Amino acid sequence: MAFGARFAETSVKGALTRAAVAWVLITPAVAAAKIWWSGTAALVVFLVGVTIYVVVAVRYRRHHPPPAT
Repeated sequence: MAFGARFAETSVKGALTRAAVAWVLITPAVAAAKIWWSGTAALVVFLVGVTIYVVVAVRYRRHHPPPAT
């Protein structure tokens, strides 16, 4: 199964895949903001990152339906 197909799944496995990708993409940016700036900046980076990620993930899932099993 390709990564895109697993990402688009509506199952628990798909949700865990999306959560893992979000963790990998957002956590380093939040950590860097906390180190370089402040806790408030880290919170803003987190909120913006999560918002962008959710929008992109939802758009991807709408345009790439999961394969029939």
